[in-house]
Amino acid sequence: MPISLAAGLVCLAACGAVAQPSAEAPADRTGLRAGTILLQPTLTLRASYDDNIFRRETGRKASAILSARAGATARTDWRRHSLEVGAAVEAGRFTASSDDNYVDAELAATGILDITRAVRFRMRAGLQRRHERRGGDDAPTTLSGPVKEVAGYVEATGQYAPGRLRLQPFIRFDRRDFQDRRLIGGGVGDQDDRDRQIATGGVEVGYNLPGPLELTARAELSRTDFDDARDRGGFDRDNTRLRVLAGARIDQARLVSGGVQIGYQKRWSDDPALPDFSGPAIEAEVDWRPRRYLSFAARARRAQEETTIIGASAASVAYGDVEATWEVQRFVDLKAVAAYERRAFRGAGRRDKTLVLGIGAEWRARETTTLSAGYRYVDENSNAPGESSRANLVWLAVEHRF
Repeated sequence: MPISLAAGLVCLAACGAVAQPSAEAPADRTGLRAGTILLQPTLTLRASYDDNIFRRETGRKASAILSARAGATARTDWRRHSLEVGAAVEAGRFTASSDDNYVDAELAATGILDITRAVRFRMRAGLQRRHERRGGDDAPTTLSGPVKEVAGYVEATGQYAPGRLRLQPFIRFDRRDFQDRRLIGGGVGDQDDRDRQIATGGVEVGYNLPGPLELTARAELSRTDFDDARDRGGFDRDNTRLRVLAGARIDQARLVSGGVQIGYQKRWSDDPALPDFSGPAIEAEVDWRPRRYLSFAARARRAQEETTIIGASAASVAYGDVEATWEVQRFVDLKAVAAYERRAFRGAGRRDKTLVLGIGAEWRARETTTLSAGYRYVDENSNAPGESSRANLVWLAVEHRF
């Protein structure tokens, strides 16, 4: 399963989204206060069982997976400006494959300056050490373990909103560095041709209509430069991308919120041997709460992602998911999620389709403790030999907020 889909479903199905609070639920009083700074530590323990950890069509391998995640967020409650810093470390252990054990870590900070009533400036930065499991598009099962990645970003956003109009220019810089991994049969699986930096700039414009609706438009231009002049297939992967979208956002208190933007995207490859790409672009996220005890969250995306599959210039990704949450009684939620992703590798003729279905339950046992459990089914179908698979996953997790 692609990493983008796996990461999204970990939040939606495996770990469970933060429970929709009951109307009678007490205010969250967790955290340790020091003057105007609130520190909120968390600890999450999770046990799961996956009957196909490498997502193989044949030669399936099952394993129990134990993980622990410790994190903390410190935020200010200053009258105007704000600062938030968060850090977390997660360790995972596979009982049937110790080579796939991992330790991930992340550090992020967000600062906001309210210069005037109409002018605001936001700065974000983050650093992550994460892993990419074997069996992905660019991390084959012939590797001896997961690929380790170090990723960082810096983002600056300005906002000028004198009235109904909102102007929001932004710039962002990303750096991704993939570590080489030993092959099972000997030798090294070179990952250096995936190392890259991405510079993005653009502007979003919004106009508030009377009521809860805001019209929006967004344009962004990005440049991707790979460290290696040529990848292991002999291609120059450097490229330039353009996205232009328009749509609307809505925020109607406790009933519906979110936004939909539809537009056009274009990708130009530096290497004439890799085909250019163009097509529709979609970004959508809507939360709907028709009843106090019932809510739905839907997301959709059509975008492009990098790949080093030989002959493919990029992966065109169409993704959508729907999550339903039913509050069966105070502090107890039942959840169901369905997600679908289609990936077309431009220039290579490969097509991947992934379907995920999941159910779960979440119980806020105490104000500081949440228990969750559930099941997830993953069906991957590809026209590339050996890339189809099925998997079943069950999990039990407990999160404690100090």
